[in-house]
Amino acid sequence: MQHLLADGLAGNLPLLRDGPALCAFLGRLVKLLEMEVMGGPLVVEATPFGPMSGITATLIISESHITIHTWPERRDFNFNFDAFSCRPFNVQTVLDFLVRELRMKRYAYRVLARPLPLDTTPAAPQPPPPRPRPPGP
Repeated sequence: MQHLLADGLAGNLPLLRDGPALCAFLGRLVKLLEMEVMGGPLVVEATPFGPMSGITATLIISESHITIHTWPERRDFNFNFDAFSCRPFNVQTVLDFLVRELRMKRYAYRVLARPLPLDTTPAAPQPPPPRPRPPGP
């Protein structure tokens, strides 16, 4: 299992502001990777105010999911991208696609091998939830 995380500053602001275009962008990536869409796209537009307004677009793929979060008005970074797959994929192919389609000015990425190593200490049992108080007189 492989999990690619990328954060960056993209120059293609019209794409970052357009939910349907982001869905098409994700669809092109899924096709490029020869994966299969199982659900979505799901697009959520944040309340339009200030530098944190943006869009999240997700596709559920047979291998897991691909998601992009955008904040077009930010100037330090304006997107987070994440692709998680049970099937290995070519990370450089994805990065080249992101650079080309998003017209990235700069970016950082990490690839995580999944599952993450689990702590050898067993998880502590959780206390039971508090009981509801009976209604007063």
